Amino acid sequence: MHQKGQKVAINSAVVAFETVDQLPGGRAVLILEAPGDNTWKIVKGHMEEQALTEMSDHVRWLIAKGRWVQNWERPPATEAGSGTPFTVDIRIADELPAGKTVDSRESPGHFVWLILKGNITEQARREMEAEMRFITNNGHWKQVFPGPDEPSS
Repeated sequence: MHQKGQKVAINSAVVAFETVDQLPGGRAVLILEAPGDNTWKIVKGHMEEQALTEMSDHVRWLIAKGRWVQNWERPPATEAGSGTPFTVDIRIADELPAGKTVDSRESPGHFVWLILKGNITEQARREMEAEMRFITNNGHWKQVFPGPDEPSS
């Protein structure tokens, strides 16, 4: 379960999801990156606790499985393939499988978060999407997409 300020070391990167009272400039979301550290700060009231817990658990699973790796020795992500930027979308879903508030879809060069309607504010959705696009397209994190025999989620 998500705990405020909990830091968990996974494959040499420490990942933390924290709820905070406020962020500079009225922001709802801020993802802080440094080598070996990935901290997501979300202002209270902008994401429901269950959704935040599910998202943090899923991020940790992706990293533990080696599907995403922090990449501080990088060329930018666009240099590795076709020159097309990595795309990240965060979409509001009208429904998800029973009991879930967060789910994802992934393909090479693309990642989609699905968050059940009512579990994230529009401001937080926009800011989180922009932050994730920045860290992937600047090469801070890279996708290691599964091979043909490995399930995609």
